[in-house]
Formats: sequence, C-alpha cells, structure tokens
Amino acid sequence: MDTVIEVNRLRVYAYIGVMEQEGTVGNDFEVTVHLRYPVETDTDSILHTANYAEIIETIKEVMRRRSALIEHAAFDLQHAIASKWPLSTGGMVKVAKLMPPVSNAQLESAAVTVNW
Repeated sequence: MDTVIEVNRLRVYAYIGVMEQEGTVGNDFEVTVHLRYPVETDTDSILHTANYAEIIETIKEVMRRRSALIEHAAFDLQHAIASKWPLSTGGMVKVAKLMPPVSNAQLESAAVTVNW
C-alpha cells in the first residue's frame, strides 16, 4: 500500500539568501516534506516505514548548509530524501522563508515547492 509520510511546517533557522546579511544573521524557515512510501500494512514495526524522525534529522542537516536560493535548498532536500529512502515513489518538499527581507513589502513568507 502506498502511503504518504508527512512532516509539516518544521521550523528551522538557516542561512539562506542572496543578501550578505542573510548569510551572517540567518532567518526562520518552515520546511514541509511529503514522502510517498510503500508501508507494510501487516506489521507494526518502524523498520517497515520511513521514520519521520529520520526525515526531520535529514531536513536539519541539509538546512544547515549555506545557500543563496531557497530553490537550491529545496532541490538539495529532495535529493537527500530520495537518496535515503530509495523505495519512495515520489513526494513534495516546500521551503518557506518567513518574513523575507523585501523592501516596500510585508509578507508572511516566500516559498518554493518541488514535486517529484
């Protein structure tokens, strides 16, 4: 059976942005990952699923890397997750920068979504 393992709106602090200040000061981000994964229905073992705690650790690891673009961080996340869980049949990664530094604009977030 194909199921979707979800990690929704994980808050992380990261150094992602084109402005020099963003690489020094950082910003708050929210990361969402949906992973389609074939889960065994006749077992109650964590060994037969994609452990969301491990997905969270993968997100934290990738988001520690300095990037200029949230797109780059999202593609890195997609690659890391697809590599660690090769049985996955697809998924989605969304990286949202909360309150991005945009002049003359107040917005909740700017985000990019990668589907595979």
